[in-house]
Amino acid sequence: MITRLEYLKKCITNLNIIEYRSWYISCFAIPILKNNQDWKKTAKLYSVVTQQDGLYYIEKEEDYFLVKISDYKRDTPLFNFQESIDVDSTWLASIDTPQSTKIGVLTINALILYPCFKSKVSYINSTIKVSTIEDLLASRVKNDDVATDKDITVKEMIECIDRLSFLSQLSTLINIAATPRTISKPDNIDEIRVKLLKEYEGQLHDPIKIVELENKLQEVDNKYLEDDIASKKIFSNRSRIARKKLFLMFGETADFETPEQANLVIPPLSEGLSVEDKDFVKYINDARYGSYSRGASTQLGGYSYKILQRSLSSLSISPTPCNTTRGFKRQIDEKNYSKLTNRYVKEKDWVLINTSQEAKQYIGKQVEIRSSMYCTTQGKLVCYKCMSENYKDTPNGINNLAANISNTLISLFMKMMHGTIVEAIEIDMKDLVT
Repeated sequence: MITRLEYLKKCITNLNIIEYRSWYISCFAIPILKNNQDWKKTAKLYSVVTQQDGLYYIEKEEDYFLVKISDYKRDTPLFNFQESIDVDSTWLASIDTPQSTKIGVLTINALILYPCFKSKVSYINSTIKVSTIEDLLASRVKNDDVATDKDITVKEMIECIDRLSFLSQLSTLINIAATPRTISKPDNIDEIRVKLLKEYEGQLHDPIKIVELENKLQEVDNKYLEDDIASKKIFSNRSRIARKKLFLMFGETADFETPEQANLVIPPLSEGLSVEDKDFVKYINDARYGSYSRGASTQLGGYSYKILQRSLSSLSISPTPCNTTRGFKRQIDEKNYSKLTNRYVKEKDWVLINTSQEAKQYIGKQVEIRSSMYCTTQGKLVCYKCMSENYKDTPNGINNLAANISNTLISLFMKMMHGTIVEAIEIDMKDLVT
């Protein structure tokens, strides 16, 4: 017999069985325990086999045979992606020191990162998103003919992307579309809303008071969803806007004209559309405004793209560094530290930040970053060091930067269809004059 974690270790160190979709279904779904008499016909080393008295896995010496997993609990999955376990280098060579990790994180490292990059990439023991892989590839990929032992080659990148596509086959097993809480309103939210409306009576012409009211309702909803796994994993800003309109209050609506007072609709959609004249008109205008923004207004993004390309088309990126000693100062925090990757920051001299791990050391500090604002290259040129190491061999890279600005405008108008979030921001007078 063997324990669950001993069996998992065999699978991770073997690295072949975890490349089969059937393995994930066997291990991360609730199996129906029944005697499987035909397991030898499709036997794969280390795959799971059900029997009436529990789960077994296939082992082989001279011939295939079954070994029982001793601590499997009936009517539960064998493993859970969120389960934490202790691992060390005997599990995976990329694990430098003994540490606690989630099975899901371990699986992605073993299935994708280690087979592609081996010792080039250390074990990532945190939530791994698509952006995590994108940032890794963007900062480390080099052409095969110039890549060093520490760089990621194009061939390795392609293999990584191919392996990532495998995860889409597991979506029906892993993704949680909804839970009872995500499709229901918080307890007593109707009574709480009535009480708050009395508190803010006569004040809801003021946008600040509307934000205060919505924030108090949102706090109730956040507490209701506090330990709900679906809200943590799948809720985006768009989802929260929709949920606010559905269960909390419809909120402020958009219009083609700027009103003297806020265009507020109180009843949430769960109570049905309000057919009162003062509300129904707001629903219609809000939908029309969102549709118009998503359609006609996106032309402004294309228009801005043409203007930016014309204004910047004469600029090029020079492969020769300038001699600037001045940079742009920025406070580094958890949200922007990764933008330091492949940029030069000032220590005693300019230092290149190669990875996001190196960038983390600047969190909480004010950093002077080499910038095109202070580039001393003469003529219609900006040196690559002031732009980014990414543009070293890309003389026309400024065109791409201009396109990113217009993309932001297009995205802004596209998102108007899904509603807007009204927030109150405290402005420091120093920000306006310095």
